[in-house]
Amino acid sequence: MTSRSDSAAEAHRAASQDRWFDAPPLEHSPALEHSPALDHVAGLDGLRALAVAAVLAYHGDVPGFGGGFLGVSVFFTLSGFLVTRLLVHEWLARGSIDLRRFWSRRFRRLLPASWTLVAAVVAVGLIGLWTDGQLRSLGGDVVFAVAELFNWHLIA
Repeated sequence: MTSRSDSAAEAHRAASQDRWFDAPPLEHSPALEHSPALDHVAGLDGLRALAVAAVLAYHGDVPGFGGGFLGVSVFFTLSGFLVTRLLVHEWLARGSIDLRRFWSRRFRRLLPASWTLVAAVVAVGLIGLWTDGQLRSLGGDVVFAVAELFNWHLIA
């Protein structure tokens, strides 16, 4: 006699034999939470770091870095791939995606760095490295940056 999960796994194996990947059945599997599928890939971190460096070089007017757009494109493409990989893995492991948990993890990971950067920008402004025009807009910009709404502020 086979259990329901055994028959589901068997049906899944049969259905996935002609696919290019071998996905686990759509049921919770604690073993998948720390599977090699989500191992850290240092090369991708290095590539994202190079992309960020290219953007910083562009904004710093470093000769030879006139097109920072390639760095932006590479960074967001890799970030999109990594986030999608996390979401697909969760879907395959749990059969659903907990968006509250997903966004909570993103905020816990990204907000400290974002707010540290905003604090550094304000500190640089306080010691007098910004122009008068930059200082005038800094107050309003900081509010939007801390709220993670700066891009909306720029297009409004």
